[in-house]
Amino acid sequence: MLFYVVKVRNGDTIYLISNDQINHHDVVQLYRIRWKIELFHRTAKQSLGLGDCQMISIEKQRQHMLYVMHAYAILSVRSKLMGLSCVEDLLKHIRNVK
Repeated sequence: MLFYVVKVRNGDTIYLISNDQINHHDVVQLYRIRWKIELFHRTAKQSLGLGDCQMISIEKQRQHMLYVMHAYAILSVRSKLMGLSCVEDLLKHIRNVK
């Protein structure tokens, strides 16, 4: 197991652990990609009902997943158009408008 300490452009220090010996800049890039995936899963589960599908049929489960991903994509585009930093900020905005 390898431990990386990387200074990034804004002066922050990032501490990362990896099983593979790769360039430290590549580790940071992979982490940034992974973080976006983690944000999607958190938002999809907490706000868009990803974990709420009770269908037995695999096809219906697949459809549910596709609808959640479609909703996330629409919200993502809308958040960019509104100048917000992420989908969660847009969802907070929508809740406050009610």
